[in-house]
Amino acid sequence: MLLDKNKANAKKLGYPTSFTAGNRLYGKTGLCHSFIVDEDGNVKQPIDNVLSNRNHVHQSDWLNSADGLQIYDQICEGDVIASYSKENSSQPYILDIDWADGKYIQVQLEVLKKLLKEYIENYAEKTKNEDMVDVNNNKITSIGDWLENAIKDKSKICNEERNKMLEKQNKINQIEEQKMK
Repeated sequence: MLLDKNKANAKKLGYPTSFTAGNRLYGKTGLCHSFIVDEDGNVKQPIDNVLSNRNHVHQSDWLNSADGLQIYDQICEGDVIASYSKENSSQPYILDIDWADGKYIQVQLEVLKKLLKEYIENYAEKTKNEDMVDVNNNKITSIGDWLENAIKDKSKICNEERNKMLEKQNKINQIEEQKMK
C-alpha cells in the first residue's frame, strides 16, 4: 500500500514512469547492466525482461543474467540508477548515473559501490585493475569517490528535466481548464 502511494506521488511529481536498461553480462562485447537502489538501500528488480534470444541459456534467471532489455516500473523519490557498460574487451568499463534526484543516503552509496565492484569483478576478463571511465571519458580510480560526485551532478540534470516536464504539464492543464470554462 505504501509503495503504491509512493509510486503515485512520484508520478505526480514528474518522476519517470518506467526505465529500460540493457543487460548483458557474458561475452566479450556489449556488456552492460543497471542497478536501481531505493531510498532504503534495496535493489529494485525489473518487472519484465525482453530477452534478446528466447532460447537463451540463462532464461530461467532473467532477473539477474539473461541478455536483453530489463524493464522497471515507476522511479520513486530517492531512487538512484547506476549502470556500467563495456563496448568490447579492449575498451574500459563506462560507469554512469542514469537517474538521481539528490535525495540519496549513505546506505545507497555503499550498496551501489558494492554492486558495481562485484559485477565488474565477476564479469570482467581482467579482474585486476580493470580500467574504468565515466561517460565523459574521465578515468575513475575509485568507484566510491566517483559515485557521490556523479550522483550530485546527475541530480541537477534530472531535476531540471523533471521541472521542465512539470511546467509543460501545468501549462497543458491550464489550457484544458480554460477550454472547460
